[in-house]
Amino acid sequence: MRILFVLEYYSPHIGGVEVLFKNLCEGLTIRGHDVTVVTSRLRGTKSFEVINGVKVHRVNVPCKGTRYWFTFLSIPKVFLLAKEADIIHTTTYNGALPAWIVSKVRGKECIITVHEILSSLWRDPARRVSLLSAKLHQFFEKLIISLPFKKYVCVSKYTYISLKLEGIDEKRLEVIYNGINNSLFDPHKSDGRQVRRRLNLRNEFIYMYYGRPGISKGVEYLVQAVPFISRMIPDSKLLLILANDPRDRYENIRKMIS
Repeated sequence: MRILFVLEYYSPHIGGVEVLFKNLCEGLTIRGHDVTVVTSRLRGTKSFEVINGVKVHRVNVPCKGTRYWFTFLSIPKVFLLAKEADIIHTTTYNGALPAWIVSKVRGKECIITVHEILSSLWRDPARRVSLLSAKLHQFFEKLIISLPFKKYVCVSKYTYISLKLEGIDEKRLEVIYNGINNSLFDPHKSDGRQVRRRLNLRNEFIYMYYGRPGISKGVEYLVQAVPFISRMIPDSKLLLILANDPRDRYENIRKMIS
């Protein structure tokens, strides 16, 4: 098959979704499929290159608000490449709209991978976003899932149930859990005691967060829970490996910790 992926971010951009789709795209290539990706162009990357058999086309977008600009600026490139595609595969959130629009114009089937549905949780005060921003994100999410995709790939049973409650026909829903590469978590590959010494951690119980402080990540809930966890497990510490993008939310987390 000739499969066109429309993704707001792709490798070398770092994130869980990027890892998921890099493995999916390269795995499909290994199985003999022709795989093309349209994504945002990051600073220092090429407008086109082939990575492990995957043809990656990058769309020029402004540095600020990259993912939002991609929604509109990617349409011409997606339209061009969709002509030869058998199917289009996209994901929430910003790649979904251009993928669906082009699929209708070109008469192609389009499927979407849905990572989560937040619905009214966008407006939870704990997320520390303005009411306007929360409402806009909630509206955009509602718009995306209301588009009649051929199939919705849900990464969890919770997402499956959330989409069903939103009125999506369960015949179009499929749960496919994200894979885990157990070799990444082999304790024999690193010296845990040495890491603890370097971070000045002794025998405390450590729990950890890794990733961005994005609006949908929920880091705020974890930070707010620290006092309760500390009372239940006095000898415990939270280790945050936290990206500083988006910067304003990163600073908000620092203020919460203080």
